[in-house]
Amino acid sequence: MNELALAFPDTTGVFLFEDHKIARASFLLPDNCRKISTRAWLLFLEGKGWIESAAEVERAAISSGRNFSRLRFPT
Repeated sequence: MNELALAFPDTTGVFLFEDHKIARASFLLPDNCRKISTRAWLLFLEGKGWIESAAEVERAAISSGRNFSRLRFPT
């Protein structure tokens, strides 16, 4: 992330995570970088109309053996 921030200061980097322990971890990100959970990213994509249903993607992932965090973030 630091390398991205230095090489492309006008670009926003997205640190996508699924482990809720990372969400609670306190670490410094450059100003042009964001950390976001998989669930929040899916909701963003749904809100933009780029995917039909965040919940359906999550259900399909869980059905395929993916271990989604059960942690929910406030809206």
